[in-house]
Amino acid sequence: MSIRCCSKQSVLPLLLLVVLYLHSMPVAARAHADSVLRSVTAQKVLITRSRDSSDYLRTITDVYHVNYAAIRAKAPYQLQDILSDVGGLFVKQYGGPGSMSTISVRGGSAAQALVLFDGMRLNTVQNGGVDISTIPISFIRSVDVRKGALGSTAGANAMTGTVELTVAIPDNPVRLEAGAGSFETWRTLLQGAVRGTEWKAGAGLEAYSSAGSYNYPFFLHNEQMYLTRDNARVRTLSGIVRIEGPRNLAVTLVAQTTKRGVPGAVVPDVAVESVASLINSDILGQAKLQLFKNGGWQVNTGVALRYLNARYTDALATFVGPQGIKAHYTSVETVADVQALLIKNDIIHEARVSAGTALLTDTQLQPELGGMASRHQGAAAYRFSASLPHMEVEASLRGEWYSDVPGAVAAGAGLAWLPDTNLAVRLHVGSGYRPPSFNELYLFNYGNRELLPERSTAVTTGVRWQPVWWLWADASAYGTLFSDLIVSIPLSPVLTSAFNVGRATGVGAEYSIGCTIPGTGLSLQCNYNVQDMRDHTGRPGVDGTPIPYVPVEAVHGVVSWDGADVFARGEWSYTGYRYAQAGGDVLNVLPSYHLATVVVGTRYSGDSLKGSVQLRCDNILDTRYQVVRGYPMPGRSARIVLEVLP
Repeated sequence: MSIRCCSKQSVLPLLLLVVLYLHSMPVAARAHADSVLRSVTAQKVLITRSRDSSDYLRTITDVYHVNYAAIRAKAPYQLQDILSDVGGLFVKQYGGPGSMSTISVRGGSAAQALVLFDGMRLNTVQNGGVDISTIPISFIRSVDVRKGALGSTAGANAMTGTVELTVAIPDNPVRLEAGAGSFETWRTLLQGAVRGTEWKAGAGLEAYSSAGSYNYPFFLHNEQMYLTRDNARVRTLSGIVRIEGPRNLAVTLVAQTTKRGVPGAVVPDVAVESVASLINSDILGQAKLQLFKNGGWQVNTGVALRYLNARYTDALATFVGPQGIKAHYTSVETVADVQALLIKNDIIHEARVSAGTALLTDTQLQPELGGMASRHQGAAAYRFSASLPHMEVEASLRGEWYSDVPGAVAAGAGLAWLPDTNLAVRLHVGSGYRPPSFNELYLFNYGNRELLPERSTAVTTGVRWQPVWWLWADASAYGTLFSDLIVSIPLSPVLTSAFNVGRATGVGAEYSIGCTIPGTGLSLQCNYNVQDMRDHTGRPGVDGTPIPYVPVEAVHGVVSWDGADVFARGEWSYTGYRYAQAGGDVLNVLPSYHLATVVVGTRYSGDSLKGSVQLRCDNILDTRYQVVRGYPMPGRSARIVLEVLP
């Protein structure tokens, strides 16, 4: 198989145009949280944050961190609740509670952002994306969103950024959490942990359910009425077990099953009953171990396995036959890697090799495949970083080979220059890639086996200022070039197929400011991002127009107060207009919307029990809006969450 490098051409001129372009667009502010420190562990490179201003200033890439305290303060039901205030990240929700949700980082698609759960890849080989609504959150201790083309350090799919979910055994021996609220929604969580001198283990069980039914405006013959969103019930059950031991041993097993109705899109003047359903089961397992440590040398290894089974049925879809649609697929993915580290005199050398295989059985594949497709892959990577008195530098290179499509090479380099102790100027240049998904290659009446991997190259520059630990500000600008884009092209009035059709460009700016007022428990932060994604595929009527579902601007503000026994949090967000289809037609513009959320709670402590009670109200302004065309979102909702600890 041939190897294609991720080109950097045309990106630097794009970045030089960013500042001039943004003068015609609104300006506000975007939020980071605490400061950032890159640390190397025995298993992987993690992004953590501290309040040390020098750590925060030395970070080369854009990183948004959500720590455990912030996660609990949000009273989340699902991962999208945790990601709600991340600047530069847009969550596409296909309906109300429990509905499918995907992410877009800096205007990229769901398949162009990599999601990691304790280092395990969650992007599926079937379609390349991730439904974040089904990810269990019970053991998540922190979330780090890194933005930029990071293929040289993170691998495939990291074309616009990564979402890294860090998992850890709970601190408390027992923890019970239960919540209930609008739309017959409830969630329960039970955790337990035991700790010894060298070994510790934890387990958790999490259940979630929602009727998902709510009223929404509907137009029939130009007359507005309200209908009920039916067939949207979802039930999810997940469990996790984690064991940690000597030599940095960590074994994690996660299992979850979800059953949901699929109500489909709402079309004005057409009221169609829906009976479609989707049932999926997902099992992930991982083991990591330090093989060797001597002086500055470390050798670590890890293996991971994922099994995913999904069934989709729709008895009313009789256009494919009298029995309707009955689709079933199963995928198995395995990977093993070895990492060698040399850490000496503030210089880090990291080398990594990995190999994996993926197998998909699917009733919807091209007939000549016999219902089965497979892929073998291997990768080698190297990273260098050095911490100098007034500068942090980093360089990385990764090559990946695939058995069924051409391989890819990605490179990255960056620096953070500190002219003084309160100010840092940073620059990062990187490239990314993603192989075509099995759907794009092999799906019946759609797949194209001649596809090349998509590629991206991005340049990010910015300034950070943190004069004291309780005040910080950040501004950055970026330009991204996407090439060999995989796009659906019509072949006939009823058939489309996947093709590599050209390029897209993205430019944007992100601003943030935040402070914690000492001695008051009061914190304020605000983030703002503005972006423009353009199609340059050369297609008539589409070339030069905005990419669909990329908000032109977004603002998010948070005010939180912690008074020890009583605490409160308020969030306000604004999402700008976006196009629902390619072509730039004003008739396809989805309007902007405002959302407000309030959380209030109290902590209690008794002789044998302690915990908290939280009340969360979402969309308190009762805004009627759609994130994705045809999928109306619910109005005002509320829930109460009770936490009990021994």
